[in-house]
Amino acid sequence: MYLKELEIRGFQIHKYISCTFTKGLNVIVGSTDKGKSSILRALLWVIKNRPTGDSIRNWYIKEEEPVMVTVCDDNNNKVVKVRQNKKSWYKLNNEKFEALKTEVPTEVEDFFNVSDFNIQTQHDPYCLINDSPGARAEKLNKLVGLNIIDVVFKNLNSRISNVKILITEKERKIDEHQKEIESFDYLVDVESLLTELAKEVSSFSGKETECETVKELLLALSEIETECSSLNLTINWDKYVCDLLSEITNFQRKEKNLITLKNLIGVINDYDKNIESEIDWLTVEEKKDELLQLIKKYETEESIVSNIKILVKTILMSEKDEMKEKEGLIFKQTEFRSLLKKNKVCPFCTQILSDKIIEKVSG
Repeated sequence: MYLKELEIRGFQIHKYISCTFTKGLNVIVGSTDKGKSSILRALLWVIKNRPTGDSIRNWYIKEEEPVMVTVCDDNNNKVVKVRQNKKSWYKLNNEKFEALKTEVPTEVEDFFNVSDFNIQTQHDPYCLINDSPGARAEKLNKLVGLNIIDVVFKNLNSRISNVKILITEKERKIDEHQKEIESFDYLVDVESLLTELAKEVSSFSGKETECETVKELLLALSEIETECSSLNLTINWDKYVCDLLSEITNFQRKEKNLITLKNLIGVINDYDKNIESEIDWLTVEEKKDELLQLIKKYETEESIVSNIKILVKTILMSEKDEMKEKEGLIFKQTEFRSLLKKNKVCPFCTQILSDKIIEKVSG
């Protein structure tokens, strides 16, 4: 690409400059303060997008007037940079690009294909001669594209540091999970405890229905005692009532144990879900053997939880059996009522019962 024409409007000292170039070496000559430096600064302003702001604006133009530099090459491709109303933009063959801070649009950079090595002003030191060996090597590497190696190593070191941080964090999480797993050691003893509780629950599963029936009988007996006292009958129910109250108390205690067991089962199910969600974290290479042992331990605990679920299912089946027993008791109560109505004799004291008393006793 050869520079063919250059047009500058409203730039720094000179309000308007227009130049025409030919292929080959072009030398700009002229007396002092005629715009030679302005031409170079205008080219640098377009190529490097620096300086920013309105420092390039001519003092003698109005604030609303644009600062404009137009560059045309030998193929009639045209680049225009404009600064107006505190905003800057480029036009490349009538296609507009925003100029953000000091960045130059990629299309404009490709058009000029100029780097800092291609720009030398009269006040700059000689290129590479005044630089240190390291600076010269860095510039030459950048010129031929070898600086990508330094960029790659920098990125690799950054990624290695990030991976080390990630490994440290994973190891910390593994230690936390290990401590949490150790806190579950008591689950080994939970199975035997649950087995005992299951036996107690199964042995007292039918007591709730019996207690309800006993309560109803106690109410009926209380009414019968009231009527018997009015008939001067002496029936001693104290011992029987005391035994029933003792059984009710025992049943209430077992009922509390059952509630505690259900809560414990819920907690164990939550731990089971947490354990399944945390297994995915145990995949770090350096802790492979330890993780395998932990997974085996998790599988053992999972079998314990499975046994607990089977136990809960058994408890639910026991509740269904209780309903069947309750239906059987209702049937027996109906038979007891029909027998009392038929015989009209108390099975305890062999006294003759009236229809009213039979209705109260049989509920």
